[in-house]
Amino acid sequence: MAAPPQIDPRALRERLSDPLQVPQADGRLLLPAEIGSGPCPVAATALPQPLTLSDAAAAALCLNPQWRASAAAVQAQAASVGEARAAYLPRVNLGLGRLRTATRYPDMEGADNTAWGTTQQATASWRLWDFGVRSANLGLADRLLAAALASRDATLQRLLGELTSRYYDALTALAGERAQLEAVALARESHASAQRREARGVAAAIDTLQARTVLARAELALARMRGQRRQAQAELVHTIGLPAGSEPALPDTLDALPATDPGDLALWLGSVARHHPAVAAAQAQVEAARARTEATRAEGMPTLDFNGSWFSNGYPNQGLSTMRTQVATMGLTLSIPLFEGWSRSYKLKGAQAQLAQAEAGLQQAQDQAALDVAKAHASTLAALAGLRHAEALLDAARAAHQSAGRRYERGVGDIAELLNTQGAYNEARQEHLRTLAEWHVGRLVLLAAAGVLGTLDARQAVAPPR
Repeated sequence: MAAPPQIDPRALRERLSDPLQVPQADGRLLLPAEIGSGPCPVAATALPQPLTLSDAAAAALCLNPQWRASAAAVQAQAASVGEARAAYLPRVNLGLGRLRTATRYPDMEGADNTAWGTTQQATASWRLWDFGVRSANLGLADRLLAAALASRDATLQRLLGELTSRYYDALTALAGERAQLEAVALARESHASAQRREARGVAAAIDTLQARTVLARAELALARMRGQRRQAQAELVHTIGLPAGSEPALPDTLDALPATDPGDLALWLGSVARHHPAVAAAQAQVEAARARTEATRAEGMPTLDFNGSWFSNGYPNQGLSTMRTQVATMGLTLSIPLFEGWSRSYKLKGAQAQLAQAEAGLQQAQDQAALDVAKAHASTLAALAGLRHAEALLDAARAAHQSAGRRYERGVGDIAELLNTQGAYNEARQEHLRTLAEWHVGRLVLLAAAGVLGTLDARQAVAPPR
């Protein structure tokens, strides 16, 4: 596998003139421009009708708690970058005190006195030099920010992949329910035709009973399809973040798609190394662990600090001076840690262990991403082949059912032939819907697994990213 994607922490820091100004996803995710803009919908009635996948994604980025939590984590880590920058700046403190000093002389009549006074102080300190503690801590904060950004992108990938699956599950269930409604209508026509033939005396009662059995079976399947549609819709609503019980309006049908080959698996595996945010996040965690090790090592080195103080009328936490005073001090302090009970050694070993753990996590992220891509690629190929066969099956079943219907109306065919072809046609329609949805989902899940959900337009042909 190629080297994992690199994030330049310095370049990232330069983009943050204010540490709380967080950049976007660096172009790794090409999403519609309207995502994340505009007011968040609070109910299904506020969503566009019919609800497209892009609309559902826009709503999820407003309402889904996983996405909001990952975005907040980026803000928190960006603030940590500002804290690390602050270590290079001086510290200035001002103090003001109002004191009352009462002196009592029990053995001297009239010698007691009470004095009021105001003390003022100002202190300043500035670390002038160390062995790289501040730079290492700033580098650590930079890399943790890069990891937070990549983790946010990975969360977005997972969210959109999950949303894609549940959106098409709901759309497939809705289309299946409508197809089953048509199957019930066909069964009723067959039952009515059998009744007419029985009334004319050209068919036996068993024909009508068989047609009635098929109609009852179709109505039972319709009830089950309605339950599946409600369940799929509830899962979609949960993923978007809408209130439970919401019923967003979905498109009437699944769009047809170009049956394009997704390309060679090796190209998709190469995309994992270049684009996958989970791999980038793991790589940033490795760099952060390495920076943490350097910071831990540098903390045991000497430091040089500038200190300055100014006091008026005494010192903090002491009594008033007997006369007005002003004291100014200034100097340099060199601190050389000699012995800390080996705590530094233990801390360094812990940081090195965390580095080894992060490196193992990077390998795990690479392996998992490659496995996800391989599985998604295989599923996409299977969905493509299934779609082609399902289209051929649907055409054949439709033609057979139409022929059997005409034969039965003319009295040439029997009821068994009509009902068999009708059942085969209904199964072919449901199978075509399933394979079409699998092709929709498979293409987008493959893009998500590769780390570049490059488009939410399901009509665009799928191709490995370059």
